[in-house]
Amino acid sequence: MTTSPPPGGWGRARGGRSEDGTRYGDSLDGRLDLDHLDETTTLDIVGDDERPLLSERIREHLESTGALPWVRGHRALTGTAVVALAVALIASGIWWSGRPTPMADPRVAVTTGGNEPARLIVDAATGQVTAITQLVLLSSDEPAGTTVETIGVVGPGLSRPQSRVISALPGDTVTGAMTSQVECSTPEATAAVASARARDYRVQIRRTSALGEVREDSVPLAGGEEWLNDVRAACVQIAAERDLTVEAVDVAAVPGAIATDVRLHVRNTSGQDWRALHVSTTAGPTIVSNGPDVDIPAGTDAWVPVRLWPEDCTDPVAPLSAGVPLRATIGDGPEGDRLAPTFTLPLDTAALDAVAAALRSTCTATPPTATLVRARVAGGTTEESAGTLTMYVDVAAPQSFLVEVQALPAGPGGLVTAFESPVIVSNGVARLHLRWDLPQCFDLLAAGPPKLPVRLVSDDVRRPYVLRLRGDSLRVNVDRLCGQTVASVVR
Repeated sequence: MTTSPPPGGWGRARGGRSEDGTRYGDSLDGRLDLDHLDETTTLDIVGDDERPLLSERIREHLESTGALPWVRGHRALTGTAVVALAVALIASGIWWSGRPTPMADPRVAVTTGGNEPARLIVDAATGQVTAITQLVLLSSDEPAGTTVETIGVVGPGLSRPQSRVISALPGDTVTGAMTSQVECSTPEATAAVASARARDYRVQIRRTSALGEVREDSVPLAGGEEWLNDVRAACVQIAAERDLTVEAVDVAAVPGAIATDVRLHVRNTSGQDWRALHVSTTAGPTIVSNGPDVDIPAGTDAWVPVRLWPEDCTDPVAPLSAGVPLRATIGDGPEGDRLAPTFTLPLDTAALDAVAAALRSTCTATPPTATLVRARVAGGTTEESAGTLTMYVDVAAPQSFLVEVQALPAGPGGLVTAFESPVIVSNGVARLHLRWDLPQCFDLLAAGPPKLPVRLVSDDVRRPYVLRLRGDSLRVNVDRLCGQTVASVVR
């Protein structure tokens, strides 16, 4: 079968050209005309694509700075620098993608050592607190390979933290002691402690990761209330001895009572106010306030009224020998925020002698003496007591007609109570039937013989005395309960 060519020939059908050189279209117009690739073709440009290439911008910058001739003259050096820069960028990218992750915030808990209280360290020469120490528990929940060490406790009123080497691995709980120096030598330090909170006391730690990274942080101290209270008490005592001075004492006997009124002339030498001075309730009932609270602004003075009820006419000023227990608000902060703990305001020898002279006219009765008649064990050991003894004691009080046994709370030496009180004095002697609930044996060894507080009644005046109970019969029975060593304290 023969096929005839289309009109105009096969070339026209395949996209040829007219006699004037222009192209004409047909169904095959979309094919590539390989015979005319070298001819210039006008294209429509969509959008703005006139931005210079990176190489063109670099060339323009080199030309504008005049560096292009130098680069052309040092092609080898320039190429080496470009290659080195590329290698450095690639290496930096590799390191950045594989770098170790920085240490996260600490996952460490530090808790004060349970039933082990904080302990204040006192300078034997000055009597001032110099440091505070306590056992703590350190728990770590850090990533594997991370070691945690403690540096010490920091906070208001503290300096130079120290710690025995306490280190913990992940999942560990270890115990160790931490000590910090108490530093409250300036009024600014005292003010900071007075307004501090328990959360201000934190533990500095040092963490070392498995890759050797070291980071120091601080974490909360659970149970920091005890550090706050102890540091505040120490700093307020230091401030009182630094800022307050007793310049004079005015003493007057209380008519019809074994007591004396003492007015302390106190000067405030500091630059901060001491407000609402009053006797601490911890001193009662022996030492109590005898008037309203007293404010002593900075640089001024005032009289602080106190009343003393002696507990033993044998030594009536003994309660004041360590000073007058007071409380106050320090500085300008709201009361309650800066309320100081109890501190003692020392009295010199002349002041103590003045108080003793005022009491000498009332504590005039001949001091009584106690003689142990017999004793026996009346009860065995309990959780709180080494046992119970009953005894008969003769109290010689020739100038009195009654002997009263005071009902006082139990002390370090246990509790002595009377089966009956008061007891009539006959022929200068009153026989007392007593019960003694002992403390634990170890506490008795430290406390010494039991105390018997009595009052001798004569002329409607009750004079207080404190008698120590001793005797062979008492020693033998204490020996049965606690052994020979403890029994020696009542010999």
